[in-house]
This record gives sequence, C-alpha cells and structure tokens, in this order.
Amino acid sequence: PALRRRTYSAMLEMATADGVVQPRERELLTDFAARHSISHDEFCANLGRLGWTEGEFEAGRRARAWPWTRRATARSRGSDTPA
Repeated sequence: PALRRRTYSAMLEMATADGVVQPRERELLTDFAARHSISHDEFCANLGRLGWTEGEFEAGRRARAWPWTRRATARSRGSDTPA
C-alpha cells in the first residue's frame, strides 16, 4: 500500500508539473486511485502539497501558473511575453 501511495503521488506530481492536467491524465489518476483505495482526502492532501486546488485540477489548469510556465506557454505560441 505505501508503494502504491508513493506511485500515485508521483503520478499526480507529473500530471500537474506543467500547470495543465489533460483529460486522459485525470482519467488515469482517477482509475489508479479507485483501484488502489486512494481516498479523496489523500488526493486533496497531495494536490495541496503541489499547490493545486481540487477545482483547478477538475478544470485542468492552475489558476496561479508559475512564472516559468507562463513564459514557456508564451514561447510555444510564438511570443516572448508572458501570457
């Protein structure tokens, strides 16, 4: 059980690292949590540790993006100014 919880935590960290959670990432995390009895409270605690809210996760985007995420997003759109 401890290994599964660490795995879930790492999966959640990877899914949220770029400030965007894709629908498929959310689906994989939800399925993993259900299969391995990861509680909703544990999910929320992990999100909080990563600086995310449940609402942001459900929306698929952090409301308060990190500065380097905004710059990277702007560059990928062909602009050097932050979004």
